[in-house]
Amino acid sequence: METTYITVDLELHGDQPFYTLLSFLNQKYQGTEIYPPDQYHSQWMANISFTDHSSANRCLEIHCKWLESMPEDVRKEWNNISHKVMNVGYNTSSTHQAFIEQIKPSVIKQLANLALGFAFTLYPIELED
Repeated sequence: METTYITVDLELHGDQPFYTLLSFLNQKYQGTEIYPPDQYHSQWMANISFTDHSSANRCLEIHCKWLESMPEDVRKEWNNISHKVMNVGYNTSSTHQAFIEQIKPSVIKQLANLALGFAFTLYPIELED
């Protein structure tokens, strides 16, 4: 099996609930929920998995454009979120000598303009000796 792109997750953590932002997110991704702090997490949290594109770059580009369209009242709440990250997930394999997928500079600029962090998570799909 080869290394493959899986999804991009939008991770949001804030000190206060963000219901106006949640309403905006639910216009496109119905069923998105916000979770209150608990014994394991000290902040309010929401997570959305974007699985509707075949490459991380395209997915990031489309969703950043959508997030850039948020109304001013939503943006005000967005700006108060302390942890805003787009986390790209990959299934990894040793089949490739090297796996490369470019995130274009224009997309990195979109992420920065939204004050979004960028992370990636690598999931092993095979055990090696």
